[in-house]
Amino acid sequence: MIKVIADSTCNLSQETLDQYDIRIAPIPIQFGDETFEEGVDIDRDLFYKKIEETGIMPTSSQPTPAWFGRYYKELHQQGHSILVITVTGKHSGTYNSANMAKSLAPDADVHVFDSKSISLGT
Repeated sequence: MIKVIADSTCNLSQETLDQYDIRIAPIPIQFGDETFEEGVDIDRDLFYKKIEETGIMPTSSQPTPAWFGRYYKELHQQGHSILVITVTGKHSGTYNSANMAKSLAPDADVHVFDSKSISLGT
C-alpha cells in the first residue's frame, strides 16, 4: 500500500486527511524565541492572535530530515511505499529535507514530489 505524507502548507481538510490516511509534516513557525508546529500546537486563529498581540512577524522553517526519516522507517516497517508531497522547493527547504531523509531509511521505497505550488488552499 502507498502512504502519503504532505506538509502542512497543503491545507487539506481533516476529512480528506482521514479519508486517505494522509500524514502531515508540520511546518515550524517561529515567533521570536517561541517555536510552534503548524497544525499541532498553533492553528490559524492563534497564529493571527499572536501577530496582533506581539506585533512580531513570524518566520517559518521546514520539517527536519530526522522528522521525515522517523516516519519513513515506521511506514517501511509496516510494509508501505511512501509518497511525499511538499510545498514548492523554490520557496521552502521542505523538499530538500524530505529528500535528505531518504538516507535515514535507505531500504524504504520513498518518492518525493515537489508540488511546485505554495498551497492547495481552503
